[in-house]
Amino acid sequence: MAALALGGTTIHGFGMRIDLPPGWSGRVSHGNVAAATFPIPRGDTGFGRATLRRMRRGDLLLLISEWAPLPGEHPPCLPRRHAPPLSGPGSFCLSGRHFVVFKRRRRPSARTIAQANEVLRSFRVRAGDFYPGRVQPARLPARRGWHVGTSGASPIGPSGAQTESWASTVPYRDPRNQLPPTRTLARLPRQGVLVWIGVSVDSRHAGPPPRRWNSLRITRGKIGSGFEGVPARYGLYRAFVPRPRYTLDVWVFFGTAHPTRRIVARAQAELDGVRLPRWPRI
Repeated sequence: MAALALGGTTIHGFGMRIDLPPGWSGRVSHGNVAAATFPIPRGDTGFGRATLRRMRRGDLLLLISEWAPLPGEHPPCLPRRHAPPLSGPGSFCLSGRHFVVFKRRRRPSARTIAQANEVLRSFRVRAGDFYPGRVQPARLPARRGWHVGTSGASPIGPSGAQTESWASTVPYRDPRNQLPPTRTLARLPRQGVLVWIGVSVDSRHAGPPPRRWNSLRITRGKIGSGFEGVPARYGLYRAFVPRPRYTLDVWVFFGTAHPTRRIVARAQAELDGVRLPRWPRI
């Protein structure tokens, strides 16, 4: 993350630059630019709660976030020389790169609004890929009776990175990021199990990791049913586990809402065998 800069200067990084008026602060980080009329807390990209808590009456916060189209997508990129003003559209494109601008206001003055428009007008972008590298997925063991797969290595993008992995007691039939995996679940017998693991990081959220929800140890009492898009006959255990450089999103489906201890133990054995990847800091 680039160092915090105070007003009356230019900040830059990742092929992006922006001018700050006197009295403003700003930060450039992976895929994001923040500019504010108040100090942005150390270690925050500007999207965190710590920044919002510092806002007072009269303050204004600009957040510019870059995003990359999915493979096969070709959104329009209309010619433009600078970011749109506060009253303009929320999304725009510069030098073939796509951005969204978020505005947070606490009744700013006309002078502050004019300054914000000058800040947006100063935003400049160089063409190119400023987020090199790829990240590996988690690997579940290919034991007898299990069908395993992954999304493969995924490119690092301006928004962060994400991979998917799965292990199922029936052949997996869904796209890599389809949740719930309805086609596979339709073939899952009552004794069947499906484990899906997403590994991801969101470049907008630096600072303290997200709150843990459950763990990689399946608890029978936390297996529920009736999840949206999933027939009530299926059971589902979910866990959200922050790690130092990414977060694990774990979904374990059962062919019945009330699996036996033996079935849960089988699912746990598969989950215990997962090999987690090493990711760079994003």
